[in-house]
Amino acid sequence: MGNELQIGKAGEHLVCADLLLQGYNAFLSDQGLSYDVIVDCNNKLYKIQVKSTKTIIDYKKSRKVYRFGLKRGCGVKKKCSIKDGIDIVAFVILDTKSIAYLSTKELISENTENTVQCVEFRDRENISFIDERFITQDIKNKILERNNNGELAKNLAIEYKITPATISRWKNHNTGIRNSKMKIIEDYKIFERAINGKTL
Repeated sequence: MGNELQIGKAGEHLVCADLLLQGYNAFLSDQGLSYDVIVDCNNKLYKIQVKSTKTIIDYKKSRKVYRFGLKRGCGVKKKCSIKDGIDIVAFVILDTKSIAYLSTKELISENTENTVQCVEFRDRENISFIDERFITQDIKNKILERNNNGELAKNLAIEYKITPATISRWKNHNTGIRNSKMKIIEDYKIFERAINGKTL
């Protein structure tokens, strides 16, 4: 697939087809509008902006991810690339024909209350580590028990594919399991989930 325009158009058509197959009335927008697809869900119209990529990449410490930038420009002049009035952003991965739907509210940083700079996705086949998003309380307790019994944090980190710093933070009574910025594509494939804002 040659250029960005073709990639973008392919993504928009794929989203429209996917929504139709999910049972919604969905339509491609006219050229020049702020949204790419409009969908009727429970007699309410939602405007969707589509972002597409076609290749998996390695980016800094992130390995085998599909990465979508949500800011344009440099430094403090960076501007959000999500247009005003958009309800849902559809992230399209063309090589696997996968789509993740997130509401614009889900793309707001808890720290700055601004749109996050990027979103990274993996599919389940490319998860090569267990991050905190997937660690149950039982596993966490087991790791801490073994560490308290003398096993080195670095060895446990290798075994469970986490970082020694994570184990240290748990030991220092910061017991909450943080949500990872890394998202799994399959958790976001249902359009109505984005409206309700709940991960399946």
